[in-house]
Amino acid sequence: STPARVRQATEALVMIAESNPDLWFRHNLTGHGNSLYIDKLIATRDALAKYVKASPNETSIVDNASHGINAVLRSVPGFLAKKGILFLDLAYGEVKAAMQFLGGKYPGADSDPGIHSPGHQHPLHEVD
Repeated sequence: STPARVRQATEALVMIAESNPDLWFRHNLTGHGNSLYIDKLIATRDALAKYVKASPNETSIVDNASHGINAVLRSVPGFLAKKGILFLDLAYGEVKAAMQFLGGKYPGADSDPGIHSPGHQHPLHEVD
């Protein structure tokens, strides 16, 4: 279940959003061009960047792991063409799907930019 502190923080944000939806969602109502929602995202990104000792400009917040995986993998096409990427069939499902898409393994694809999977079945068994 959701930890109590996380649930309480979520409920507090919902109450803020529902108490004034215009201020929460619409730009230019907080005095400097952002919505309250965007202000909260910026503050969260800044705190996260500080925690991981990175620049806020090098830190992103994504909706979920699948979006994050796709964002990272689709941002490296030059790397794929030069170095390639090897992935195993035991990879997280979204990683496999993104890698197959980027590797041209979908209807209408005409290229493979250097993504390789050995196609092993796991677990591996010794042959007598």
